[in-house]
Amino acid sequence: MFRSLVYVASLSIALLGCGDSSGGMAGGGGMSGAGGTAGMAGGGGMGGLAGDACLDDLGILAGIEDLNTLVTEQCVIGQNCAFMEIVPCVAECLEEEVGLPQDCGVCIGLVTDCILRACLSDCVDPDSTTCDDCVAAVSDECNEVFEPCAGFPVP
Repeated sequence: MFRSLVYVASLSIALLGCGDSSGGMAGGGGMSGAGGTAGMAGGGGMGGLAGDACLDDLGILAGIEDLNTLVTEQCVIGQNCAFMEIVPCVAECLEEEVGLPQDCGVCIGLVTDCILRACLSDCVDPDSTTCDDCVAAVSDECNEVFEPCAGFPVP
């Protein structure tokens, strides 16, 4: 059910997306990282992450042949992350499947969670134009959620 949605979410981060280490994103709140604190307003970073969570994991990320399929089939569908807290579930799944440390997995989980929350009702049919349009409309915003997490910009 979530295949197209998560596929586009994963695609939108282009396997290696992240941002600067300036801390949290002003504005919205309510998302939490694995073991972190809720909310994203102000300068506190993402759920307790330092803002460079993926810098040491570039080799692991580059070795993932198809992040979209991995997150969709193994994490969201295979481990039923869609029915749990997405961020820590995706982080744990990526650690189990490819050895990606959970801090970096949280970055991928954040973007997945953002898109799922924004487009869930539009993606009952994940192959629909409505779903594709919704994901396209929120991808930039969701990438902003992801960017402060990992320590380098979306390529």
